[in-house]
Amino acid sequence: MTLSTILSDCEAAIADKALQRDATQEDIAALDERISAARAALIQAGQARSRAELSDAVLSALYFSREAAALNPYDAEARYVRAEALAAAGRVGEALDFWRPIVEREFWNGANHDEYARLLLLEGSRRSLELAVREKPFVEDPALRRRLDRLGRSLSRRAASAAAGTSGPAAKPSK
Repeated sequence: MTLSTILSDCEAAIADKALQRDATQEDIAALDERISAARAALIQAGQARSRAELSDAVLSALYFSREAAALNPYDAEARYVRAEALAAAGRVGEALDFWRPIVEREFWNGANHDEYARLLLLEGSRRSLELAVREKPFVEDPALRRRLDRLGRSLSRRAASAAAGTSGPAAKPSK
């Protein structure tokens, strides 16, 4: 191998690395654009003054969040806006199905447990509320922890009342 061949190979490798870096920067820019568009659509949905505005904003959020999650399924912001867009569309079950593997894969991340608990609360079934309370030890948000604590006490009181055969406070005898 001659020196010129080695130099030529090195130059080609450097050019390949530069192309990879440029492609990565383009991918990051595309991801950021989709995430920003999804966030803006979610904000518009929150400020909508009519059903038509709300529907348009939610559809935009769903589209851009799907695009962002497809570009990088491991990006935390892309995953978050996808779950929020699904929830905003009233598809809380899908949002939970989307978010559950994230919590299982990255169980050490308290922010993932925060979002999971919020989605469970939004879903609102008795089972989901109980699951949300079970998330409390892993939740980082202090306000959410207090809310889950209150909910846990309320669910315990209801369970105790049901076990005792009462549905609430004892009726006062009439005079």
